[in-house]
Amino acid sequence: EVLELLARNGFSVKRIFYFGHFFRQIEDFLYLIYLKIADKKPGDLWGKHKGQKSIWSRFVFGLFKFAIFLTNLESNILWWFPGISIQIEAEKK
Repeated sequence: EVLELLARNGFSVKRIFYFGHFFRQIEDFLYLIYLKIADKKPGDLWGKHKGQKSIWSRFVFGLFKFAIFLTNLESNILWWFPGISIQIEAEKK
C-alpha cells in the first residue's frame, strides 16, 4: 500500500531495505534486562556505564553490544527479506 501511495503521488522507489529481524528482537530483550539489572533509564545507557560494578550488568551489557553487532550483520545480509521495519528510498519524478 505504501509503494502504491508513493507511485500515485509521483515518486519512484529507488531502494527498499528491510531490517529488524530475529537478532533485533534479542537485542531489545537484552536491553530491557540490562536496564532492569543496572537500575538505569533508557537515556543513561551509554554515557554512565563506566561506574557499573555488578558483574551481571556488565555481562548483560556485553551480550547486548554483541547483539547489536549481530543485528547489523543480519540486516546487511537479509536487507531483501521483510523484517519488522522498512526503509524506502524514493524520489519525486
